Amino acid sequence: MSRRLVVLALAAVLITAPRAEAQGIRYGLGGTVQFSLEDGGGSDFGVSGVVDFIPAGHVGFRLDGSYLFNEGDNYFLINGDAAYHFTTSSRSIHPYVLGGVSLLGFDETDFGLNIGAGANFHRSGSSIGFFADLRFNRFFDSDASGLQLMGGLRFGDE
Repeated sequence: MSRRLVVLALAAVLITAPRAEAQGIRYGLGGTVQFSLEDGGGSDFGVSGVVDFIPAGHVGFRLDGSYLFNEGDNYFLINGDAAYHFTTSSRSIHPYVLGGVSLLGFDETDFGLNIGAGANFHRSGSSIGFFADLRFNRFFDSDASGLQLMGGLRFGDE
């Protein structure tokens, strides 16, 4: 059941992406790795979906969700962030910093904060590009922390 929901959500992102471009909304699909910074921690891999809203200027908002696989004990990680997009002389590389709140869980829910940096990459004249970012997550209830590496395809003009 959970896998069907993930597939349906990813399909919805692909279907609606072209219509939302003019509104300053960008979509992304990709993969993620969550590295635990705890003693004896490990890494979990998963799939991700990203929605960026960039109204005008440098400041925007980002919502991303990841479904991570952990030996039968799968879980989700949702981040809601404010993002600052830097102006550069490059037409194809657009760096950003972001920070906000995180929600982790499936059976139990844990809230936290995150901060990170990344970049969007695209060719001039194309509405499809790539994104990659790395962020630090700190969760309150479990007192856990980790690094999340995310990357994938991005849809929409820069």
